Amino acid sequence: MADADNGGHEQPDFEAMEETMNNVGRATLELAMNLDRMRNVPALDGGAQILEELRAMRREMADMQRTMMTRLEAADYNAVARLTNSSLAISTNAQLIALRTPRNEDVENFPMTQDDIDRANLQELNRLLDGYGLLTQGTVVVRRRQLKKYIGIVMTGI
Repeated sequence: MADADNGGHEQPDFEAMEETMNNVGRATLELAMNLDRMRNVPALDGGAQILEELRAMRREMADMQRTMMTRLEAADYNAVARLTNSSLAISTNAQLIALRTPRNEDVENFPMTQDDIDRANLQELNRLLDGYGLLTQGTVVVRRRQLKKYIGIVMTGI
């Protein structure tokens, strides 16, 4: 606004300046609050939360890999043991090769021969079948057949 007292130069509008400063102050406060909240956004917190999730996934994958390797080692061992047991099946007193559990562990008191399996009672058969994660159903004869078949003994005429 031109004013005759000021030689025709416009004077500052102090009310407009005050209002603008108040708006800037509010905007600065709003900006500060929202910048402070940025740490709550997972992608903007330095990736710490995402990084921790990735680390947890890596640990889980490593555990799964160990489990799979253990199972594969047991399966490899068991394949050879079954092959050996199938060739020993000709003689009922030949020493059998014990199979391993999926955790690659031995089952305690594995029967040494087919004769030992044939003499095993229901409790012993259940313990062996449970040890290998097999069902424990049926008669003693059925359970004996199941165990023999599982360890690789080829049964003919049964």
